[in-house]
Amino acid sequence: SNYHYQKTPQIVRADENRLFMSFYNEEELAYFQLFDNNFNPITEAASVNDNGNQQAGDNWPPLIYSKGDGYIYYSYTDQPGYGEIFLHKFSAEGNELWPEPTIIGDGVPFGADDIVHKSVLTNDGEILVIHQYHFAGAQQNHSVKLTRMGENGNIITNWDNIFISKEGEEIYDFEDAVQTDEGV
Repeated sequence: SNYHYQKTPQIVRADENRLFMSFYNEEELAYFQLFDNNFNPITEAASVNDNGNQQAGDNWPPLIYSKGDGYIYYSYTDQPGYGEIFLHKFSAEGNELWPEPTIIGDGVPFGADDIVHKSVLTNDGEILVIHQYHFAGAQQNHSVKLTRMGENGNIITNWDNIFISKEGEEIYDFEDAVQTDEGV
């Protein structure tokens, strides 16, 4: 890649022939690039969203997820301080599959952040996004939220920004969320 500053790179298997890498650059904009199985570049690095807003940082890096089935989910927190989470779906060829990214979290009030921490891809094609609401006002408020989405990027009714922790309770170990036969 022509980007020598690649912070928090992640690589997932996109399909049997391709690897999908995410990173952010010195301007804190999110990018992706495709490689073959020998790590030879297939594409140049491409911007995930050309809106020009800050899309990553040391405390809110972009995250990618794939089961290696030809679909990659790319999430990031846009403009920390406003706190919107964007979720994109890409094909193994690097094509965006949703007409526009899904926005999770509303960043209200000003100064609030919804920061993505993990997504779990379910066996039925849905996505569970675990994110943390943080408001640095008079009191520190950290709460964990869950949003459930369909495979087409639609937020499932009654699953939008559900608090799964007590208000103000911080949870740091997001690795415990896994797919089971009964759900998540």
